[in-house]
Amino acid sequence: QQQPAAAASDQDGGDADGLPPLTGQLLWLYHLTTTKGFFKPCEHCSKQEGRDVSATYFDLQDPVSGPMCHQCASSSERDGHKIVQVRRSTYHEVLKMNEAQALLDVTDVQPYVINAAKVLFLRPRPQPRPPKGIVMPSRCLVDGRQLMDNGTLYCSIRCKYEHEHPDDFGAHVARVKHSETYTPRPGSRAALAQQQQQPQAAVQPRAAAAANKNAAAAAAGSKGRKGPPNGEDDSAAAAAKAKPAAAAVKGRSGRDQLEQQQQGLDQASDQQQQQQQKSEFGLDKVTREVAALYKGRG
Repeated sequence: QQQPAAAASDQDGGDADGLPPLTGQLLWLYHLTTTKGFFKPCEHCSKQEGRDVSATYFDLQDPVSGPMCHQCASSSERDGHKIVQVRRSTYHEVLKMNEAQALLDVTDVQPYVINAAKVLFLRPRPQPRPPKGIVMPSRCLVDGRQLMDNGTLYCSIRCKYEHEHPDDFGAHVARVKHSETYTPRPGSRAALAQQQQQPQAAVQPRAAAAANKNAAAAAAGSKGRKGPPNGEDDSAAAAAKAKPAAAAVKGRSGRDQLEQQQQGLDQASDQQQQQQQKSEFGLDKVTREVAALYKGRG
């Protein structure tokens, strides 16, 4: 279902935000790398079940129509159109590298091998914390993701064109980044752009929020009851007094156990000394008897 040109102007930003409208390659690339409709039920057909319903195809000559299933992509309405198939790796959309190279310049984009085929990610992926282990030789210029190959500059196709076309393609992408679940590396260019796109209320400091919460809690407490119910003070005081007493009893019991252990050690030592003395006395007696026997024989 092809939509009118007016809708396309609204979808690519148009003049609503004072941005130049996207055309040609940048137009379909913008829709390809920002849509959220891939691998969801196709919106162009009436089927609701079955494998063909999954939207995995994209019409480059009608980018505003969005993702579609195989049946809609093969319809007579799209005869002669350039259709690409989007695949998925770790829940993120990718294009086969050879198919991407036939459509646009993907120089300096980091390739990955998935199922023995080289693929390129369409857009950045979340990287909430730096990876452990050896530091990679390169980083993405847009979101700071570490890259495996030395000399690569971008982790996705969108990052490349966002960096190389900041005034048109990059400006349009910046409008939708704050609504994505993508989380860039802290301090990267993408993270700073997201902070600028967020409303002021959404970036309120945590300290101020905590202070407001404490103030509200204090105000609510002051309006509550003035004192505890009858008997609550007595029980609280009794509990407070019982804690030191319990601690003292526990301390005395600990000292008693130590004293008993020490007494047991002393008794064992005395018994050992007595046994040693008996052994020495018996040895001396035998020695004297043997000496007397040899003396009588002489």
